[in-house]
Amino acid sequence: MTDILFFIEHRVREFDAAAAIKRHLEARHGLSTIVAAVGQREEPAIANARPQMVVLPWARNAETWSVLRSIVNTYPRAVFFDMCWEQILLSHVVEAKAPKGRFAKERVLHHTWGSFRTEYLKQQGIPAERIFENGNPLYTLYLERYRGLYPVRAELAARHNLDPNKPWVLFPENYGWSFLSEAQIRKRFVRKGLSEERAFENRRFQIESRRAAFEWFSGINGPIEFILRPRPAITAAAYQAAFESEGIVPGKSVRIIKDGPVREWIHAADLVMSSFSTTLLEAAIAGKPAFAVEPVPFVADIGDVEWVQQLDRVTSREAFEELLRDPRSVPPTRRSANFARGIAHSCDDALIGAADIIKRILDSQRGVQIEPYIIPEPPMEKFKRFRRRAREWLGLPKRTKPFETAKSERLSDAEVESRTAQVDALFAREKVLA
Repeated sequence: MTDILFFIEHRVREFDAAAAIKRHLEARHGLSTIVAAVGQREEPAIANARPQMVVLPWARNAETWSVLRSIVNTYPRAVFFDMCWEQILLSHVVEAKAPKGRFAKERVLHHTWGSFRTEYLKQQGIPAERIFENGNPLYTLYLERYRGLYPVRAELAARHNLDPNKPWVLFPENYGWSFLSEAQIRKRFVRKGLSEERAFENRRFQIESRRAAFEWFSGINGPIEFILRPRPAITAAAYQAAFESEGIVPGKSVRIIKDGPVREWIHAADLVMSSFSTTLLEAAIAGKPAFAVEPVPFVADIGDVEWVQQLDRVTSREAFEELLRDPRSVPPTRRSANFARGIAHSCDDALIGAADIIKRILDSQRGVQIEPYIIPEPPMEKFKRFRRRAREWLGLPKRTKPFETAKSERLSDAEVESRTAQVDALFAREKVLA
């Protein structure tokens, strides 16, 4: 029997943290751990596992979300632990990503980065005894002891045909709503509580902001490497198509690259810019200069949010181009780094902390008879499943989307073994497990 089945949603965001936690669980606590992507949940080796605990990347509403419901029903006697990799949010997505329903409130144990999230969960009706406050594992990966997990600039340059001697500017975008249709916005957000007026205002803002940013990007022709990185759910091909649809040609120094975790690019960059991404907080934590690019004034759902107010902003093309003239001379960002550290629970290593929490939970469950938990499938979901299988049987092409869903990512055994071996070597070298 496997002790723990650890699901991730986006490899570029969560895989490194999951691999490190897996190693800590095995080396510190002797707990066997399988790491898999959510999209692999129906593969026999995953579906037939009988873990004591299932670690989730989110636990929003299993009663209405088929992806989460299928995981719950596959492991009805497991303990469920929600890592929740998105805890610092914008106000218009909070409702859609809130933990709702009986499963989230009565069956899931919740991992939080700090008191801000703990208090929010309590307000949502989560009992305090089901909440485990730790720290942000993603911030821990920026500690010097974990730096060896990521390639140095020369390696990235060789891999992506970049000039290592030029200044590097990283732009991890966050214009995801601009790639969604009105129907998709209704399905993902309006049906979950966001008013249609606010939803479409935010979509219009992101479309206008992306177009204005593209105009700024068209003039980037100087001696720099400007790395435009699509967010985890958006494909690089969709970004290329977006430039074409706007009739805008990116500047000669712009490179659209999605490969690898954003952390390796932050480590290698001289300057980090973005729209309104929490990646800017990570960059500040890493000691980089970090700026929110605001070619169109932020709508209230973004501009009035506390963490966004801590960001240094660039609101004119002139200021944007001035930063690009000499990225290496821009000093590190202090205010947002202090804010990010201030709201996170103070701990030496949140990766070790997460592993220790999981061990503590499993110890508390030993000898406890867990009643099976099954969520009935709604009739509409049965119809949708029948329709999907009918399309497959008829040989009809799959509907293409500009974004990558939780169903699309996979991790091979070789990838997991390779990353775990790298983590092992790093831990031995840095004496992380000592």
